[in-house]
Amino acid sequence: GGQGPGGSEVASWMSLLADQSQVPEAAWELLAKEAQRSLAASGLGKITEEEDSGAAVAVEMLEALLKCQHCYSWIAGDMSQPLGAVLAAVQTEWRRTIALDGELE
Repeated sequence: GGQGPGGSEVASWMSLLADQSQVPEAAWELLAKEAQRSLAASGLGKITEEEDSGAAVAVEMLEALLKCQHCYSWIAGDMSQPLGAVLAAVQTEWRRTIALDGELE
């Protein structure tokens, strides 16, 4: 079984759709789930020189969601909505990264 698209692919789709009008919210919900999965799989660091860092990918994802937030009345703190779900995933990975670096005590 495949692992699904990588974070940079998910981020690219999100950026593309953020420029479109009338994207079904279900599409954003699916992309948010893929974003959460890819962030959990790769973290926020840089895996290889050829790839964007997970942090750069996360920024692209969040920028896309923020760009169309007003169309859906998403609330950043609501993890049942795409914006809140991806924000929570980024926050989790940030905490994990800091903890692994030994800086969060």
